[in-house]
Amino acid sequence: MLREQEQRAAAELQRAFVFHRRKAGTVNGASASAEVRPADDSNLVQRIIDAYVKALVVDGEPGDSQWAVFLEQLNMAVHKALTSGDVDLVSQKLRNPSTNNIFYGFDNIREDYTRQWKEDSDARDFFTRQIYDALARLAEALGAIPLENPETYGFRDPQPYPVDDLLSRLDEALGIFVTFPNPYPDECGLATERGTASFRAIQSLYQAWRITQVLDEHGGTSVVEIGAGLGRTAYYAAKLGVKRYSIVDLPFTLMSSAYFLGRVLGDAGVALFGEERAGRWLDLTIPSDFLDRDEPVDLVVNFDSFTEIDRAMADRYWNHVFDVSSVFLSMNHEANPFTIRDFYQVTPGRYRVSRHPCWMRRGYVEELIELW
Repeated sequence: MLREQEQRAAAELQRAFVFHRRKAGTVNGASASAEVRPADDSNLVQRIIDAYVKALVVDGEPGDSQWAVFLEQLNMAVHKALTSGDVDLVSQKLRNPSTNNIFYGFDNIREDYTRQWKEDSDARDFFTRQIYDALARLAEALGAIPLENPETYGFRDPQPYPVDDLLSRLDEALGIFVTFPNPYPDECGLATERGTASFRAIQSLYQAWRITQVLDEHGGTSVVEIGAGLGRTAYYAAKLGVKRYSIVDLPFTLMSSAYFLGRVLGDAGVALFGEERAGRWLDLTIPSDFLDRDEPVDLVVNFDSFTEIDRAMADRYWNHVFDVSSVFLSMNHEANPFTIRDFYQVTPGRYRVSRHPCWMRRGYVEELIELW
């Protein structure tokens, strides 16, 4: 009994550190996306397989990083299916990511998260309230609702906003109709009338909004995102009017973002590695190809991955970013052996840096680095 009480106390303490508001100021409205009718995705899957095989010839090793471990220990069967051209197995894995681990490390639609969501009511309550907390925090960041003030907690009861009210306020602040596309079954999250909202989707909406802010301030229409995960930020950037977007990632992760973006935005406007980029608004490429490019871009961004990749590759990325752009936007934690600050502080006077805590995630730093 004492052990159980200690575990609950530890969970509540974690909630207090991670959330931006009190538990009573959040909403527990759990949802899982419905079964999705199989899409006519055979052409998209075949393109993904072709691009993956081509990419491995050039960038076959993920380097000394967690991604190498994830591939080796969790996804080797999928890797072999891709290299052997097994369209049926690859299609099955891409259509049903909640039953496997192809998104492990960059999105919550995965086997262990889905199982915990369904079997552990305490975990489900935590996850759902965390998503609501993020949604309300996004509304605060955009000025759609007033910022919560903990100094008033002693005499003011929490008043959570209805989810639909928050979404309507975000619509007005962003100038778009916010939706949460769910092309997969069993995507677990917060129930809304516009789809099941996940934690990653709300983070990506904020990131896309910040991209448009920086582009508006500095001028320009083109973005390169290093390490895009599922590609949710690119999706919202498209909805917010960004005209040209490139994603740079490892071949295995790129497979997942290609499928997601091809499903939710249509694959006609998406160029995969080795395909013609002309006339496509979005292209997905691998690190070596990006490092060989010299065409200018208005903004390079990275969210929650730069400090988790191989350090030698991070150095190469950093040096090339400012060969092709004068502005880099980063949102990363500082809990790993190296940080974003380690890159720019060694050459004082070269960069102008704006550095502050990230609105959306405690323990994350938002840095805008510009060539001085």
